[in-house]
Amino acid sequence: MKDVHLNLLRAAFMIIQDWLSRLPRTLSARGAAIFTFAGASLLLAGCAQIPASLEERAGIQRVTVVPDTVPPKTHFETFAVGAGAGMGKGAAAGGLASLGGGMTTHDPFGLLLGIALMPLFAAGGAVYGAAIAVPADRAAAIEALPKQVLATTAIERRLAELVAEAGRDSGYELTLPPEHTDGNPSDTPVAPDSDALLETDVTDFGFHGDGDDPEIAMYIRAKARLVRMPTQKTLGESTFLFQSEPQKLNQWLDDGGKPLHKAFDALLRDLARDIVDRRLLHYPYGFIGDFEIELPGPSANSPGKSIISPFFIPTPTVDTLQPTLVWNVFTIPDETADAAKGMARATMLGYEICIWRRHQPKQMTPQGCDYRHRGGPETSHTVEAPLLPGMRYFWNVRMRFKVDNDAYLTGWNRLPLVFDTPEMASDREH
Repeated sequence: MKDVHLNLLRAAFMIIQDWLSRLPRTLSARGAAIFTFAGASLLLAGCAQIPASLEERAGIQRVTVVPDTVPPKTHFETFAVGAGAGMGKGAAAGGLASLGGGMTTHDPFGLLLGIALMPLFAAGGAVYGAAIAVPADRAAAIEALPKQVLATTAIERRLAELVAEAGRDSGYELTLPPEHTDGNPSDTPVAPDSDALLETDVTDFGFHGDGDDPEIAMYIRAKARLVRMPTQKTLGESTFLFQSEPQKLNQWLDDGGKPLHKAFDALLRDLARDIVDRRLLHYPYGFIGDFEIELPGPSANSPGKSIISPFFIPTPTVDTLQPTLVWNVFTIPDETADAAKGMARATMLGYEICIWRRHQPKQMTPQGCDYRHRGGPETSHTVEAPLLPGMRYFWNVRMRFKVDNDAYLTGWNRLPLVFDTPEMASDREH
């Protein structure tokens, strides 16, 4: 029992110590909402309902992209608006943490200790909550950002246009129906020879940020559904969550708001490409319940050199801004799995690599590529355009192939590889 009580006290000390260590950084940190967003994006990134078999997907060529007509909900998501609200939320969270810690000990004394420590936890939570709360006047200015963007862009139609554009080199023929001002996707006139509908819907658009002068990240949440025609059978439905690199409010509004609109367009383009990838090109490898399983891509080798220590493995640093990336030949998975049998008829088209920077602490897959390359069967590639110096980059590789006459993609390799670029370019670029 003594050990249980000591562990509870240690946990209390660690939580308070963490609050204190984070307080000086809250004015520049992204805050709790960003971390919540990152966790949610991991859950949503691979979510797909009603997966289709290879046979059900076969033969689709002409696809009509159908945008939803209802504007998205706009948000500014933060821990709290105003120091008073932040103190209240922080105190409540701290008190609940103390009580929850006491209950997990499954011991009456531990519960009493948790109750006794509640004022201390609540006080620490109140201080922390006040520090990461956004002042009301600044929150109002940030809340106006999504409305400013949507005032000049019909977001649903624009996304559908970019989806059609992203699909031009996909092997599919993507078209848009005529614009209309009301109704819903099911009322949209569709070409009679369409093999499928790709319905798109931007459900939420807004910003995240915490602190007096927060770093604010733009985000878009959307859905896409592929429907086989004329049977109207749903072949797959996915939820997407994309986030931009965070910037300060004054940076978003600099030069008449050009950074705001540029980032918005880039985010929509990244989202459109991912919709094409997930709903049209990903190979239907299998599923568990309602969750689609991606066909795993080839494994990759880390560029650069690092000194291995007994305590940690540092991120390797490349010696050039145009590193050579190397990966292994794709290996066909176990052919005994029903969903993988089509791979026996696969014809390889080539590999694709993506080099990207992480915009979320837990982001493990590309959400927009700083550098993208489509190649042939070669298993290495030297970056053609110099990367930025002194930056941390991640990279992934996947394979493009055909089964019969249908184009497909594997997923990206399971874990992205990471490297740092040098502070200054080497002679290799000259």
